[in-house]
Amino acid sequence: TIAVFMFILVALLINLTDSGSDMALGVYLYGRGFIMESVIVFLTDYLTSTLNIIHFLTISLQNKMSWRVTLPETLMFLFLNPFAPSITCLLWMIFRIADNERMKRHYNFLARLSCLINGTFESPIQMVLMLFFY
Repeated sequence: TIAVFMFILVALLINLTDSGSDMALGVYLYGRGFIMESVIVFLTDYLTSTLNIIHFLTISLQNKMSWRVTLPETLMFLFLNPFAPSITCLLWMIFRIADNERMKRHYNFLARLSCLINGTFESPIQMVLMLFFY
């Protein structure tokens, strides 16, 4: 169990630093007058929210999750998408400690899904943009 908590904690920290560095880069570029590049960095972070929401709603409908759970999570993906993987990892840890099996499984899957989508979509696009700009 300690290994699982360590994994969740490491995933949470990696996602927080990734999101924080993206936000810092966007603000830095904007402050230096690179407005188009700054907007591209922010859009890259938020474009993954569309994929996350589509996959997430599909799974929530399959698992017959309550709208009281689904609505706040959808809003989280819309407004806090760069930090959504971190939030889902944190919720996974909370429900694991609370021993709520259904929500633990739900957030385990959601954390893996959001990390996977962000890693396979956002990172390659940022690499291509970096190569394009330099």
